[in-house]
Amino acid sequence: MTDLLVKAYRLINIYNSKSRTAHLYECGVTLYPAQVHTLEVIGENEGITLTETAAMLYVTKAAVSQCIKQLCGMGLIRREDKKAVGGAQELFLTGKGRSVFDEHHRRHSDMIKAIEDVWDTLSEDSREGVRKMLSITEEHIAGMEE
Repeated sequence: MTDLLVKAYRLINIYNSKSRTAHLYECGVTLYPAQVHTLEVIGENEGITLTETAAMLYVTKAAVSQCIKQLCGMGLIRREDKKAVGGAQELFLTGKGRSVFDEHHRRHSDMIKAIEDVWDTLSEDSREGVRKMLSITEEHIAGMEE
């Protein structure tokens, strides 16, 4: 169990260090992980609102609003007035935004493939154990206070 905890903490620390590093994309745009993850949520949920985006990212509406303003300024997303009453705006990727979205997914594809290859070798009981472990981890991380 100690090895598992050491690996988990190591992964969290690596992720935290990477989350403060900007990355250059092929289209010439440099984005921080928070920006590209906002872009990713919008790309996977075209027409999503600011409020929905904030909920999916577990951040405040103010934080997402600032990020969306930056992404709009870079020409990566566009806003459209929602057809329904209420004044909310829907968010969509531009062509340039789709290019970054696709590149981001390509960058992760090797890791995802490697994980899927291991997953395919696990028994259903083992898979259920991994699901449970991840759920418990998610619950604890979600409950942490900053």
